[in-house]
Amino acid sequence: MDAMVKQIEVFLEKMQMNPVDVCANFMKSFFSKSNEPGKLLQVFIEKWEDVGKDDVPVVLLNGVEEDAIKKKYKPLVLEIVRVIYDETDKQDVFYKKLYESVFKSGIFPKDEKIEAVLLKMMVKEIPMLPYYPVDHLLVMSNEEFLKASQSIRSQLRKADGIIYRGFGSRTELVSQLYRIASEIESEELKIVYWSLLYYYASGGNK
Repeated sequence: MDAMVKQIEVFLEKMQMNPVDVCANFMKSFFSKSNEPGKLLQVFIEKWEDVGKDDVPVVLLNGVEEDAIKKKYKPLVLEIVRVIYDETDKQDVFYKKLYESVFKSGIFPKDEKIEAVLLKMMVKEIPMLPYYPVDHLLVMSNEEFLKASQSIRSQLRKADGIIYRGFGSRTELVSQLYRIASEIESEELKIVYWSLLYYYASGGNK
């Protein structure tokens, strides 16, 4: 696994072409030779960080073709990712199913251009990727959440005042919110504190 990760890192570092062509080259260079394509897909998605050059013209296809492929298939890729999310909480199983659904199931045409654009979408345009499993989720009833939020009312009022004070940077603001959170003793109540701040920041009503 470590050797495979290194190979993919070296491959990505060398790529100075458009991301669509990077994806096409990756599929030719790696998928065709591997008996663990799900693992390859996982590493490729996780290691992708500003790879390739968007301002370099695509060799494989033109912009009109790429846009048409995205328009036709992106909603389906999103739905496939959502379904697999609901089916498993294991990372290796997720990527194995994702690879098989997108590249082996027959849902999408076996076409080099389409497959390269699909892979580019997965690394750059699907917000639920990379996939990371979640555990130890805190589940509370409405009554429990209300009781918990009332018990940290003092900290929430402090946070409310801090948020509207106006700081020069986000780190200054969050550093103060973090210090307020440190006053809260239990992990459960800290989660409630941060969940409420997130809710308000997302446009929820107080």
